[in-house]
This record gives sequence, structure tokens and C-alpha cells, in this order.
Amino acid sequence: MEAALVVILTLTCLTLAFLYRSNWNSPGTTATGFSVTEIHIYPVKSCKGIPLQESRVGPYGLINDRKWMVIHEGNFITLRQKPIMALIQPTITEEYLLLEAPGREILKVALAPGRRAEGPLINVTIWGGEHIAVDEGDIAGLWLSELLGCSVRLVRQTDNHNRKTPSHHIEGHPNTVSFADGFPVLLTSEGSLKELNSRMKEALPMSRFRSNIVVHGPGPGFTEDQWSRIRIGDVCFSIVKPCARCKATTVDGLTGSYHGSEPLETLRKFRKRLDMQGVFFGQNLTQENEGVIRVGDLVQHKT
Repeated sequence: MEAALVVILTLTCLTLAFLYRSNWNSPGTTATGFSVTEIHIYPVKSCKGIPLQESRVGPYGLINDRKWMVIHEGNFITLRQKPIMALIQPTITEEYLLLEAPGREILKVALAPGRRAEGPLINVTIWGGEHIAVDEGDIAGLWLSELLGCSVRLVRQTDNHNRKTPSHHIEGHPNTVSFADGFPVLLTSEGSLKELNSRMKEALPMSRFRSNIVVHGPGPGFTEDQWSRIRIGDVCFSIVKPCARCKATTVDGLTGSYHGSEPLETLRKFRKRLDMQGVFFGQNLTQENEGVIRVGDLVQHKT
């Protein structure tokens, strides 16, 4: 009986793998030279990112992306309220989450089970949704409060974190999501940034858009608008919706302060949509499976 069950499971896995490969070899799937040029995670929501050569894509998106969040009186706070957060540089080692900021001693937040904070569990609110998170303790809270000028706490996802992506945008692949705004992964393209910068007086870096994956390829800017699904390495992603941009994109990452009205002013001139509110740059993705993505991976897209 057990041997028969093993055979059935093996045949099922082989069949699914065949169907997966067949689907990506079907008409409408192309590899036009797009490849991954940058991968970033942002361990603490609204703080600086960490560039990576590769990253595992897990149940919440890229591993350790937006796993931590700063809250004030239970509500999440971001660059929108505290642009100085752009100066906080996280680093992840085997033992610690390290936070650095100008003029401050390095904050060490333990990661290893048995050493990391295991409570208290507190209620937190992000975009109107209530969730449970782990408070990382008084030392972390004081370090951030002194820097930001108000009473805040640093919180971490629980091990059974179960925040969902907005259901009205998801058809075939609902996902859990970290403390990212709404979706697990954000993709932008170098061609789109080139097109945007060509319309502005002062060019901006890609870091203003805080994307996880940056791609480059031939053709005009905003080619990614035409994609419905992509595969990077062995990970398949659904393109959910364009990313609406807010005033966080106007924060200068070098000064931790607002710097004019760009890129929003220029985006309003050519990146508004009649069917959606806001201006758009980049694409929100949900992952269909787990795996590893790497800088240099080719991008297949299914139109």
C-alpha cells in the first residue's frame, strides 16, 4: 500500500512538472533578452534596502523583506510620516539584525531562537488591517524613538504570520504578504526609469522606487505593463497590478528629507490611468511557487 502511494505521488509530481514546463513553452511565452540586474530586500519597512546577488522567494515574498516594521501607538509608520527613516541602514548577519544611522550607535536585534525577543505579542495595524506582531523590546524602541522624535516600537512578523494580499486584486494566486504595503514583490525596469528621467530636469536613481527586482531589456520603457506572468529562474510570478506611487518617492535617501515634487509631478503627466486612481511606476507581483532568483537570471514573460 505504501509503495503504491509513493508511485502515485511520484507520478503526480512528474505530471505537474511536465504541465508546468509545457505551459511555459506554449504560444505567448517569450524570452526577449530581459534579465535581472538588481535584487533588493528592505528588512525594516521604509528603511534602506540591502542589495543581494540572489534571494530565496518564500511564502511572503523575498526572504526577510519587510519582516520588521516601526509602529506608533499600534499603527505602522513609514517614510510618508518620517522621511528620516530613509537614513536607517539595516544589515542582517547570522545572529543579528543591525540598524545603523548617522550619529547613533549600532542597534543589535537578536535573531537566533532562544536569544531573540519572543514577546510580548501586540496588535498592530497596517492599512486598516489588524495583525499580531512580536515587540522587539525596549532597547530597540528607545533607539528608534530618539531618532524619530516620537514614541515608537520595532515589531517583527510572527512565525505564523498570515496577512493576505488584497483579495479584490487577486484571481488565481492569493498570497500571504509581509509588512509590505500590499503585495509580496515589486518589479521595476531600467528602461522605464530611463523614459521617466528623460522627461525630468533632474534624473533620479532607481532607489527612489524601493523595488525588489530590477530588470533590463530591449524595447521601450514600460514594456512590463504588457506582461501578465513572468518566470525568473524557477520562480513564476503573476503580475497583479501597476504600483501606485506616493510621496515616499520624493524622499531623498541621502538626506532623509523631502526633495521637491518629483517624480510624482512628471508621472502625473503620462502615467495616470482612467480605470485606477493614482500615478504608476513598477508592477506588483505575487509568487506562484517558492525558489531562488539571481542577478543575471533571464526573464521569461507570458503576454
